[in-house]
Amino acid sequence: MKEIDGAEYGGTATPYQADMVEKAGQSSNKAQELVGKIEELMLPADYAAKVPAEYANLPRLDGRAVLEWTLTRGPDSGATKYVIDEELIEEAKFTMVIDGWSAPLSAGNFLDLVNRKFYNGLPIQRADGFIIQTGDPGADKGNGFSPGPGQPVRTIPLEVGLRGRKEALYGETVDEARLVGTEVKIPFQADGTFALARREFDNDSEPALVFMFLFESVVLSARIWVE
Repeated sequence: MKEIDGAEYGGTATPYQADMVEKAGQSSNKAQELVGKIEELMLPADYAAKVPAEYANLPRLDGRAVLEWTLTRGPDSGATKYVIDEELIEEAKFTMVIDGWSAPLSAGNFLDLVNRKFYNGLPIQRADGFIIQTGDPGADKGNGFSPGPGQPVRTIPLEVGLRGRKEALYGETVDEARLVGTEVKIPFQADGTFALARREFDNDSEPALVFMFLFESVVLSARIWVE
């Protein structure tokens, strides 16, 4: 059987091997969806994650939400269509699961901004083969979201869901809380995970900027500020 360039599969691969990798990925996605549904069935109908009273004024999401993110080429783009799986398409669509059980404030804030159409029309501000990001409306708007004229940019605390703990960690990193080695519920560097960027050394900074790695990374700190 003739070999083909299979760099995207970790080296040289035959068409059969490439097809098996593709099918394995599809099976993995289905398995993750099934695990998620089983987890939902294990929770009481009225379950809501506990959040410190000082953050009661912030948007929150109890449960999970599913939304679709649509990308289109802007007027200043050098191309008019996207190339996905060797096909030209007008729009690129992402289906996202927003998990309010693991991170109720982060999820609630993001969903609130989506409902306010905050991200509508914003360009992808970084796409370098390593990371994609958007959410910065510009310095004239405080580089974040303000609920009204003259009001300060909204901030929310750093929120880290930890396995084995009912309550999330708020306002400090795993290192600062001396919980090094504790497994987080949603690793921000995991493949396909959308995360909120933070200013370095400012855990409770503006949470409008979102980013996603294009492949898994295990070397970056959770304190990264993406610029």
